[in-house]
Amino acid sequence: MAVQIVEYRYQVGAQAERLRDEVRPRHRDFLRTLLDAGSLLASGPLVETPGAMLLLVAPDAEAATALLAEDPFLTEGVVAEVGVRGWKPVIGPFADRI
Repeated sequence: MAVQIVEYRYQVGAQAERLRDEVRPRHRDFLRTLLDAGSLLASGPLVETPGAMLLLVAPDAEAATALLAEDPFLTEGVVAEVGVRGWKPVIGPFADRI
């Protein structure tokens, strides 16, 4: 099984920030379900741009996208753009799990 790096780019502006703050608890609850299922390795906000990175265990971009289909950040319009790239960890804590 491969790892997919998912990048969320958030909508910007004051209204978008309010929406993000409102939806964040449901988004994190959703991500915890993926973590509990073994599909999420890590996630968190980007430091210098409005967005986030997620590491998902999925065979390809389509499967990763399907895992995230019900993420409240996506369904509520918090995310403006999603990018998915495959990644093969060979050293480090995730290498042993894949």
